[in-house]
Amino acid sequence: MKIIVLSENRLQSNKLGLPAFYNKPDSTLVRSGKPFFLPEWGGSWQVTLHMVAVLNRLGKSFAPRFAPRYYDQVALGLIFQPEKAEDSAWGAHVLDGSTVVGLPLDKKLLPTDGCMWCSDNKPVNVSFSPQDCLAEMDLALSALSQLMTWRHGDLLFSRPLHVENHLAESQLVEAMMAGTQVLKVAVK
Repeated sequence: MKIIVLSENRLQSNKLGLPAFYNKPDSTLVRSGKPFFLPEWGGSWQVTLHMVAVLNRLGKSFAPRFAPRYYDQVALGLIFQPEKAEDSAWGAHVLDGSTVVGLPLDKKLLPTDGCMWCSDNKPVNVSFSPQDCLAEMDLALSALSQLMTWRHGDLLFSRPLHVENHLAESQLVEAMMAGTQVLKVAVK
């Protein structure tokens, strides 16, 4: 299983027109219902919210117009990382249990606008267009298919949609989309 995360930096990473991205090992996934344990290193921690395409087909070197055929479901995902860039070198990207993928939803049933984000009982409406996000992910999916073979179960994380800083122990992070709770994780 590949976990590919599109970087916040929208600049093209090379002459091939590939988006800036990084890989995460599958050991970074938090298993269903398990909490995220704040490491003692890294100082202050943050969590970023992403849209995640759950791939369901095998494919390589396909055009952008065919990219939507390679996934039927999307989910919301979280990545926990240190707030300061100098603390978030490779150690943070490969930290076991630092990535959460919520309940997948049929992409045809997505709402026209963002989601409700709740951190420590403080609700926030995260405003984004799922359709615009999917269009950007389709381009990235196609571009990255020039480098790698996509397989069933691979995950493609969008650029961060929201950042929540200053995570604390005993905090609860949850998200709702289309009226359904799709994500809930405790911070310990």
